[in-house]
Amino acid sequence: MRRKHFWILFPLFLFGLAITFNSMPAFGKGKTPPPAAKTSIPQVKLTAPSSPELQNYLGIEINSEFNLSQIRTKLILIEILNTFCPDCQKNAPQMNRVFNIVENDADLKSDIKLIGIAAGNDASHIEPFIKEFKIKFPVFPDPDNKIHELLGGAGPPSVILADIHGKVLFVHEGVLEDIDFLLEQIREGHKQL
Repeated sequence: MRRKHFWILFPLFLFGLAITFNSMPAFGKGKTPPPAAKTSIPQVKLTAPSSPELQNYLGIEINSEFNLSQIRTKLILIEILNTFCPDCQKNAPQMNRVFNIVENDADLKSDIKLIGIAAGNDASHIEPFIKEFKIKFPVFPDPDNKIHELLGGAGPPSVILADIHGKVLFVHEGVLEDIDFLLEQIREGHKQL
């Protein structure tokens, strides 16, 4: 008898799940579409990292807030992530490899900086993520997704390559399976400077 009830209730359960997930707001469905190449992203305010090493990496003065345009660089690679997202966790080693390659390339090192925007995460979520995945670039909390939406709502995970004035040169949504292609886009953007 119980088996019969299961087969009657199970489809109703699945139907309820489908309705619930379809009605939930999803990442990547921001108010504006993800930025496309040749468009511009708005200047967003970020809180300066407390670490002197990260402040030095970004070339910013010690103060409470700064704009992307204040980072001393020519190109900025922005990773949109969420610390609980399995694909973002899978992406972390790839982004670490990109960071290491850029930092060890004399031509790119001073002209390209990487940052992370942790969509839906506060600082308490970011610290364990940074430690577990040994992230070396600054990751900024975005608990209410305001920065994420200003950047177009792409991902997570996603990567946006822009010049310091906000002109978008390249966008990639999803896990970085081929970092060589991303590095090619970075080098191409660097040549255009």
